[in-house]
Amino acid sequence: MSHTRRQFVRDALVATSGIFVAACLPAKSYGSCASEERILPGSASLVNGVTIHSWSVDNWKLGDCELKNAVISFRKNKGVFTAQVCTHFTHTKDVWHFRIQLCTGSITDKAAQLVKFDKSWDGPEMSERDNPLFHPWREEFTYDPSIDLGKVWLRATSCC
Repeated sequence: MSHTRRQFVRDALVATSGIFVAACLPAKSYGSCASEERILPGSASLVNGVTIHSWSVDNWKLGDCELKNAVISFRKNKGVFTAQVCTHFTHTKDVWHFRIQLCTGSITDKAAQLVKFDKSWDGPEMSERDNPLFHPWREEFTYDPSIDLGKVWLRATSCC
C-alpha cells in the first residue's frame, strides 16, 4: 500500500511540475504554430464609380484554430481586412497570425515573383471557453495607389 501511495505522490508531482512550467511560459515560446499559404481568387466590382478589388476566404482551419468569412478589399489607397476567428481546443489565448502579399509574375515560380505589398497582423486572443466562440477581426491599412490591382494576385499566409 505504501509503495502505491509513494508512486501516486511521485506521479502527481511530476504531472503538476509540467503543468506549472507550461503555465509560466508565454504561449509563443512553446506553441507550435501550424502554418499554411494560399493563393486567393480575386474579383473586382464597380460601386458608385469606384472599382473595389477584393479577395476572400470562406473557411480556413489550422490546427485547432478556424478563420471564416475573411475578406480583403482595396478601394483607392485604402484596404480593409475583416474576418472571424476562433479556437476549438486551446485554453491559453491562442492568436491567429495573418499575412497578405500582393504579387506580380509567376504564381508557381517564386523566383519570378515580385512582391508589391506585404502586410501582417495578429488577431484577437482566443480561447475555446470564450462566449461567443468566434471573435470579430478588422484591420485597416493603406497601400501605394500606384499598384495596379487589376494586374496582381494575392498570397495569404496564416499561422495559428
